Amino acid sequence: MLSGVSGSGKSTACSIAARYAVDSGRRVGGVICAALFEHGQKSGISCAALREGRTVQLGILARARPDWIVPRMPPEAGSARPLFSVPFDDTDPHIIRYGMWAFERTILSKADETAAAYLLDLRASAGLPPLIIIDEIGPLELDRSIGMVKTLRLLDHLAAGAGKEACHVVVARPDIAARLQKRWPAAVVLVIEAGQADQTAREIILRSIW
Repeated sequence: MLSGVSGSGKSTACSIAARYAVDSGRRVGGVICAALFEHGQKSGISCAALREGRTVQLGILARARPDWIVPRMPPEAGSARPLFSVPFDDTDPHIIRYGMWAFERTILSKADETAAAYLLDLRASAGLPPLIIIDEIGPLELDRSIGMVKTLRLLDHLAAGAGKEACHVVVARPDIAARLQKRWPAAVVLVIEAGQADQTAREIILRSIW
């Protein structure tokens, strides 16, 4: 698992690692996300498929909701810090609203199908294990059973011992990575800090061929 706070370079490190893997003759597959910015503010998230060294855009996965305001709740007893609830609305047939993001159902489905297909079909080549990148698993999957659900089920199966022929890199923010580590106790966790994208990519490559 590759863990880091927002903006730490997780997706950049994955892109670099994918390029290194392709250059060494390994097969690469999966999905990777990238932040979109407008006027210096994060406005959306794009999603692309990784296919043998090429990046094929799947579309805009999520857009920031300009009308979203963090709801406040009364503080817990004995605590001065207020609680925040993350609003969720899946009543729209096209959009899933979760917190500040509006997720496109069709792109979520494409990403899930693409990642699941690689987890099922990608085989080793040149004597080296393929590199499969899943960017990313989050609260939609773990708390709402929405999004990359087929992919998550396959990762559970592979983590149980069926996936030794490939290296799977799962991207997750720190709180989600902690939950996934309990789910997959044998997983190696790499933590990335800002400015460490290339260093982290090299570490991914080194660990993936052991």
